[in-house]
Amino acid sequence: MTKIRRALPWFIGLLLATGLFAGLQLFTYLRFENSDDILIVKSFMGFEGGVPATYNLYLHTVLSHFLGWLSTLAPGVAWFSLFQLFCLWFSTVVIVKCILQCAMSRQAQLWTGILLSLLFCGMVAAFACARINFTTTAAMLGAAATVQVISLRFHNTKLFLPTLLSVALLIGCYLLRPQSALAAAPFFCLALLWLILYRKQEKQPLTRGLIVPLVLGVFLFGGLYALRAIEERDPAIGELVAFQDANTAPMDYDDSVLQALSDDTLAQTGWSRAELALIRQWYFMDENITADAFNRLNDATVSSVSLSARVAQAFSTLVHFYAENTRYLTAAGWLLLLCLLCVLAHKRGTPLLLTAAASILCVLLTAAMLLFLAYQGRFLARAADCALIPAAAMLSCSCMMSMAGWSTQKGAKKIAVVAAIVLCLSMAGVNLLETKEVLSDRPDVVSATRESDLETYGLENPEMLILRTPDLLRDTRLLPDVKDGMAINLMIWGDWYCRTPSWYRQLELFGFDGRRFTATDFLRDNLLFATADLTPPQELLTYIEEEAGRPVVATLYGERGELRFFRFE
Repeated sequence: MTKIRRALPWFIGLLLATGLFAGLQLFTYLRFENSDDILIVKSFMGFEGGVPATYNLYLHTVLSHFLGWLSTLAPGVAWFSLFQLFCLWFSTVVIVKCILQCAMSRQAQLWTGILLSLLFCGMVAAFACARINFTTTAAMLGAAATVQVISLRFHNTKLFLPTLLSVALLIGCYLLRPQSALAAAPFFCLALLWLILYRKQEKQPLTRGLIVPLVLGVFLFGGLYALRAIEERDPAIGELVAFQDANTAPMDYDDSVLQALSDDTLAQTGWSRAELALIRQWYFMDENITADAFNRLNDATVSSVSLSARVAQAFSTLVHFYAENTRYLTAAGWLLLLCLLCVLAHKRGTPLLLTAAASILCVLLTAAMLLFLAYQGRFLARAADCALIPAAAMLSCSCMMSMAGWSTQKGAKKIAVVAAIVLCLSMAGVNLLETKEVLSDRPDVVSATRESDLETYGLENPEMLILRTPDLLRDTRLLPDVKDGMAINLMIWGDWYCRTPSWYRQLELFGFDGRRFTATDFLRDNLLFATADLTPPQELLTYIEEEAGRPVVATLYGERGELRFFRFE
């Protein structure tokens, strides 16, 4: 009977996680939230010159080489998509398992854990699993690692494997998105501190089964960090990292700097006005657009905004974000109500007081992290998820432990607990309706039509290199269709994947030197420019004419669907 009780949380976790994906597949459709992930998918599939990539700017080198090896072993498979789907599914399994373990402790009812698990799946996991982004996938792994630490409370002996699972989940988070791991680490440490203090209160020593995996994890993280540092010592990789670091501030965080650039500052960069206009559209191909040029720009436009003004701006950013994203607002309200339940339902004089204190610290930590992210100057939904997903998982577990004896409360405190439960369920209901509305939004027809047209045209003209702007990229497909072949001649003219080793290799395949690319290369016979407009941008023509020293004409080379392909003469 004891074995069945121990296995039951795992079994229900597997059932609910699998049911979640099946329900999402029936109710909505799984896709990437934006087009960043598809660039990673395609690079490992071999779209960049026909050879799977083994480096990625954001993934750790171990994961990059692993995905590259899989793609070499089985070409044409979207391994990065499958890897993310597995991570999301398994993270959901672990989180539900941990919530149920907390619910089954101290004679709590199993149905309460199932109810809260369903709420977590519907409010938190559903969007992350249906609108996939590798940042939030990593956040799910970090959340699973955090609550797995909490679940160690229910393993008096044989802690090695459960602790090792928690460390492995956090390492997976780091391999997929180091920034998400940095966001999850404080919650992981808070859960670990709670566990140590909890075991101390119950006079349970720290065993080797707990300490050894944690120490092993520290050494593994150190080794992984060293591997990444060694990889970046490669001149080509170091050049790419330096270039991305230099262009992040003006491109990602403060485009107004480029909008109001004076002639004197522009002269320091060595760019023309026409080139600057293209840079604002993420054009990075010209040899003149370097990390040094961006650094000179950054040095000349250092912000003088005071600390108090930046903090005020951060608060304003948060207010604006939640006003524009009510689903996140109701989710934040739900987390606060979970914390309130933890505080109201615990019994004084018991270790559960520690759980209530940890819940309050979890909320404060979440608020501090959101404020810090907003202070950075660029606050996106996926950045908020990095804090909210681990917090939601941790508070769900804390609530289940604190609620174990709420029915024994008396008088006004019991009434307050009941009122908090009603408010919590009401807030959850509102959020579920908002999530349903978001997930049932109109389908992404662009990926199924325009991207298909572009790839078909590329296959029909394999000798041509086809450039397009990042604005033309809208591809959220999890599994690109390559049954008719792989169009290896499509390239974006900039953005974050520009100047990677596979990007240079792709240019070289068509006879271009990526490190010596200039405007006159647009005049080559085997280069086409793809656009959904009637003509290419005038800024591009001006840019080519300045370098060529003569008038340039854009000639329509072909059409496919709403796309037009131009050659410059």
